Amino acid sequence: MVQYVLNSKVEFEENIDMEFKEVKGINSIDSILSTVDQYVVAYLNIKRNIIGKILWGISDDRTVTGVRLEYSERDKLRRDVVNKLSQISPPIPSQVYSISLVEVYDENMKVIEDKYIVEVTVHPYSSEYFFSTGKDEVYLKTDGGKRKLKTHEIQIELKSRG
Repeated sequence: MVQYVLNSKVEFEENIDMEFKEVKGINSIDSILSTVDQYVVAYLNIKRNIIGKILWGISDDRTVTGVRLEYSERDKLRRDVVNKLSQISPPIPSQVYSISLVEVYDENMKVIEDKYIVEVTVHPYSSEYFFSTGKDEVYLKTDGGKRKLKTHEIQIELKSRG
């Protein structure tokens, strides 16, 4: 079953458990690395038992744009994402997330070489603490994306969770 066709719209929409990110610029890896930990932390910090997905290579209007990644870049991306996520505090087991590179097809249903949708899936994982990025930033997933919490907002969230 073909899921992603270049320049077509996906049937599903962004919501609390699915985030679309278009990769712009020359360096796809840096673009993904700049926010992957923020979104993973944001999913881990919501008090819901949902699986979250971040899909790089789909624009906000649901159009498949794909991410160009040659073989060496795919290997580097996987390694760098794992390294970035290993900086999350408190530490999370590697089974909490997965990285998939899903092929993108052209309008004739042929695979486009080196073009992918980068899917990062985050499974629920509970902690009595909020998770933070390697830069000690705390995020919370919202319907509209993610929100960086300020110190007093963290306190309010913790208190509301009892």
